[in-house]
Amino acid sequence: MPHPLLVLAGAYDRAVQSEGHTTLRDKVEWWLEVEPPEPAEAEVAYAAHFSVLTQTCQLGRHGIWEEPQTDALYGLLASSLWHAQVLDDAYPVWPERDNEYPRKRYYWVHQNKKQEAQSGYDFGIVTHFGENNVKITLFQAKRPQTEAMWKQISLSHEVRANTRETPQDDTPAKKQQDAITTIKRWIAGGGSVEDILSILDNTPNAQELRENALQHGPGSLFYPPYSYLQCDVFLATALRGWVDPDAETLSGGWCHYVQWVNQNAGAPWSVTLEDALATGGSAYDRKKPFAEVLTAALSSNDETIGLRLERTALNAFTGVINGLLPGLAWGSVADQPEIANALLYDCGVAPEDISPSIGEVVAPAADDVELHDGPSRSRPGPGLG
Repeated sequence: MPHPLLVLAGAYDRAVQSEGHTTLRDKVEWWLEVEPPEPAEAEVAYAAHFSVLTQTCQLGRHGIWEEPQTDALYGLLASSLWHAQVLDDAYPVWPERDNEYPRKRYYWVHQNKKQEAQSGYDFGIVTHFGENNVKITLFQAKRPQTEAMWKQISLSHEVRANTRETPQDDTPAKKQQDAITTIKRWIAGGGSVEDILSILDNTPNAQELRENALQHGPGSLFYPPYSYLQCDVFLATALRGWVDPDAETLSGGWCHYVQWVNQNAGAPWSVTLEDALATGGSAYDRKKPFAEVLTAALSSNDETIGLRLERTALNAFTGVINGLLPGLAWGSVADQPEIANALLYDCGVAPEDISPSIGEVVAPAADDVELHDGPSRSRPGPGLG
């Protein structure tokens, strides 16, 4: 009898035409049969692909806005990862050596009800990546403005457009706006991330340009009451990872746009921020299937997607990200539940905002009790999930 994940991967391949030569079943089979086996990687691939497929079928055809699509994706991921683990536990690949290899992969999610509609509902994945490292992947969700423009990512959304407040000359906010505009022009002219870093290190006034671009908090461009382009704050966020000497941007990038398609346009696709900026949003020819990018972001072994940094630096780094991108929704992945949960604390997520594992029993609410957020939960101790 074939492994259940192989059967499901085969069903996925029949439902979705592969854009490459390697099918999902091929990938899952390799992870299950390699020595030593990597069932956790097979689980992640299955969960990511089926979550995106289900979301496309249920939401994408109706043009639903980005915010509920993000919520749906996180719920689908939690469900798919959980039952993939159940299936794999019921059919161990190497029964005689099952205890030698970690089989479990845990996933927690933070979903803030107070959506920041002005900034967009961005989401991030933080993944345990080796003994002392993590990797972060950020996504900006987009939806085509019209059915005919599903190959075009909109970069024109203006945050706080109603204020019509622009920074005055010689203010820190104006200097930041000018610095971001300069860097965008370099990217539009064909400059790679490596080129940008070289310019920021080796040109006259490079230090001043870097400091202006990386401002945050009161007085910066991205602080009320100023109005700015959403893509500008996403670029400023990406720059923090690019220039950090203690972080490594992996080859596939760490900040991505995901295009939620509507009607019959097909599966969601993804491009890096720099590709979107370089093409003015017409980056369809540089796209990757979003399910593949999501698989890589969730993987603790994949070294192509994300920003790698030391675990001890996570709290400070994500603190700045949350300041630039308020309302960010986080998901975390690790081989042990206490690590997955602790990653969200390191990202600045409050205990009451962390969803419990889907495998936990949740008591139904009494009929005469008014539903509300309830008191904050205490931080669980080691071994509790």
